[in-house]
Amino acid sequence: MIAHYQQSKRNQVLAALGRYPVLSSSRSNGFRQLLAVTLVTANCGTSPGSASERGGGSATFPDHLHVVGEVILEERPNVINVQPSVRADPHGGFLVADKRESQVRRYHLDGSLDFAFGSPGQGPEEFVGAVVSVRLPDQSILVVDRTSKIVTLDPSGNRVTRQWQLPLTNIVDADVIDDSRILFSVRASASRPLLHIWNINKGELERHFFIPPQNSQIRAASIIGGWAFASIQNDTIWSFFSAVDSVYAFSTEGVRLMAVRIPFERFDIARPPRRVFGIRFGSFDEWIGSFHLISSIAALEDLLLIQYGRYGRNPQVSLLGMTTAGARVFEHLLVVTPYPPITAYFQARETSEPNRWIAASIR
Repeated sequence: MIAHYQQSKRNQVLAALGRYPVLSSSRSNGFRQLLAVTLVTANCGTSPGSASERGGGSATFPDHLHVVGEVILEERPNVINVQPSVRADPHGGFLVADKRESQVRRYHLDGSLDFAFGSPGQGPEEFVGAVVSVRLPDQSILVVDRTSKIVTLDPSGNRVTRQWQLPLTNIVDADVIDDSRILFSVRASASRPLLHIWNINKGELERHFFIPPQNSQIRAASIIGGWAFASIQNDTIWSFFSAVDSVYAFSTEGVRLMAVRIPFERFDIARPPRRVFGIRFGSFDEWIGSFHLISSIAALEDLLLIQYGRYGRNPQVSLLGMTTAGARVFEHLLVVTPYPPITAYFQARETSEPNRWIAASIR
């Protein structure tokens, strides 16, 4: 996903994390997954301390993005980035939830580790798979587990302070609406809503909304890409369903405001495969490479950043900038990488290590 906390698009730093569009990382021994590149925007006033100036950014990024440098996350014997989901911390630095390692971490902007919390398991201080972590207005840290267990950590990440079990399944993302409300995004399941508003003070769900369009093509794509993510800007929730070529705007009360067609040069919709389970591996690869999926969104003032691509053996991932009225600002192919090997996006050197990021500013 694309996360942000600094509002001015001229004062942003994008740190691109190596969550690959296809396949697991080189450290996770082989289970094929569909993952998204993560872009995290932070305050440009404090540039990554370990980043060195890198030239030739125009070869990788569109003209609207300028490469600033590289950040290498600190790792230790018990802290290894395998499948990290990263969010900007309003205190500075980054919050990382690693689903594979069942761990939550906070890093400074220079990549040095502040803390790591959690381990595999189902105990009070354990996670089956940490999906996302965000800083709350009261300074505590909210962590979502793949089991729909929700916990808050004290501001320093030392201990669990509260715990809930949400009546939701397949949570993929969370974002803060205000002092008392959290927005959860879930993976598609039949015709159920994709977005849910939870009141943390009351400990209850208040709203359920955004039921995606339904047809045979969308249901086919949902087999591997039925996710929704959202980005909140100026009391408007911007969201998408991965297999549909539009963005949707909602009020923070869950009322639909409008739908805007994304001005793709080309966006191919999935066609139902002849067989899904038991299909020959090569044919399945060909099928998932025949259509596009949207993987992330960020709302930055009047600019929406949309990441989308084709997957399969030859992934092609692009970044599109558009106005909220639907006009294209830029569209740029980020990477065309054969499998194997996988090259992480926005890397200064070829690597598939998910602890190596590139920082870039939005012009």
